[in-house]
Amino acid sequence: MKRIYLALGIYTTIFLIGTLVLGLRLHETQDAGWRLWHIRAGLFVAIFVCFVHSLIFIHLLGTGLGIKRAIEEHGLPEGPRSDIHRFKMRAFPPAFGCMVLTIATAVAGEWVGGTPHLVLAIATLVANAITVPWVVKQLGENERVMRAVEAQLAAREVAPRP
Repeated sequence: MKRIYLALGIYTTIFLIGTLVLGLRLHETQDAGWRLWHIRAGLFVAIFVCFVHSLIFIHLLGTGLGIKRAIEEHGLPEGPRSDIHRFKMRAFPPAFGCMVLTIATAVAGEWVGGTPHLVLAIATLVANAITVPWVVKQLGENERVMRAVEAQLAAREVAPRP
C-alpha cells in the first residue's frame, strides 16, 4: 500500500502543478479556452486529491480493524492496537487538512478568483508535498505492525497444541 500511495501522491503533485500552470496561463491570456481547461483540471484534481486521501483513511481503518480482531480472537498482546491508533492519528489530520484545503481552493477559484485562489493553490501544492511523505511513513509503520501480528499468528499455528 505504501508504494501505491506514494505513486498516487506523485501523480497528485503532477496534476496540481499542471493545473497551476493552466491557471497561470489563463491569467496571462484571459482566454476562455484556457479558463475551461483550468476549471476541468481543477475539478479533476480536487476529486483526485479527496480520493487519494480517503483511500488512506479506508486502508488504515480496515487494517486497524483487522489487527484489533486478531488481538481479540487470538489473545495476542495489546501493543499493536495502540500502535495502529497512533499511526491513524498521525496520518488523518494532515490528510484531512489537504482535502479541506483542496476543496477551499476549488471553491475560491469559482467565487473569489485572483490572488486568494492562487495563494490557496500554492498552499495546497505545498501541503500535499509535505503530507505525502509523512503519510507514506505512517503506512510503512502500519505495515510493519501488520506483519508482526501476522508472524505472531503464524507462530501460534505452527506451535504444537497441548
